[in-house]
Amino acid sequence: MMHQGRLDLMTPSVTPVILTYNEESNLSRTLEGVAWARDIVVVDSFSNDQTLAIAGRFANVRVFQRRFDTHADQWNFAIEQTNIASDWVLALDADYVAPPCMQAELARATREAGRVGFLADFRYCVFGRPLRASLYPAHVVLFRRGRGRYAQFGHTQRLVIDGEIGRLAVKLDHDDRKPLGRWLEAQAKYAGLEAEFVARGRGELRAIDRLRKTGWLAPIVVLLHVLLVKRCLLEGRRGWCYALQRTLFEILFCLAWLERGWMRAPAARAASADRSEFAPLPPPGQSSDEKRGAARAVHPPPLWGRVGEGGSTR
Repeated sequence: MMHQGRLDLMTPSVTPVILTYNEESNLSRTLEGVAWARDIVVVDSFSNDQTLAIAGRFANVRVFQRRFDTHADQWNFAIEQTNIASDWVLALDADYVAPPCMQAELARATREAGRVGFLADFRYCVFGRPLRASLYPAHVVLFRRGRGRYAQFGHTQRLVIDGEIGRLAVKLDHDDRKPLGRWLEAQAKYAGLEAEFVARGRGELRAIDRLRKTGWLAPIVVLLHVLLVKRCLLEGRRGWCYALQRTLFEILFCLAWLERGWMRAPAARAASADRSEFAPLPPPGQSSDEKRGAARAVHPPPLWGRVGEGGSTR
């Protein structure tokens, strides 16, 4: 039996925080992975499956419910308005699974001087087994309470950290086992949000976004990149399943992008036809963009190779 003093030393001052909506296929594994925590916060978006019943089986779980608006607002509510008392927050999606050594790694990381946040790398699982490589990026999951806040980027959120960021020495598993229908529904929604985000962005775009704006090239490049560069071709049916998932998302994005352009083209032509040749010029010193109230550029985090502060791309 482990001595109580040793147990206290290995239990970091960390509160795992998890967002849920109909996560009965995943939540029990995620909660079991952080069962060592004294306090776990679950913020649920009014699930109608067994999610709340599963959370209720764990005595160290506190459940809050809030209507979902954006990922960033939901996360900010979870870390700021649920009475978290610990020094650190461990932000987990409901399909993240922490390995048994995570408790010791968090205890080590939270004692590391000068760091206020930590990136985690991921193993992407298909049919419950991890792939050798994937497109899933590292992002900040552990941060000191009060030193990080979420902002919305595309279909997901990005954690903005005030301070120096380190990297955890162990990996989390991304192990989503929701049915195909739920996955397709979510990906179609995400693709539409990403298309709007790319359309609004100005200035430098990520490589994947430049491909997406062609309307057709991204699915081909992503399929070849996953199969050959990430070597998922060697993973058998699991590798092909992942490659098809990623390619399908890019196809959905292309459809959303083309639909967006097609729907807006008639409105643009009508506006052009209605514009008078005698329309007043902008005041001296004011550009046409300023007259239209052009938005400042907002750049999403990088997808391939480089890592930003948080964010999520499946």
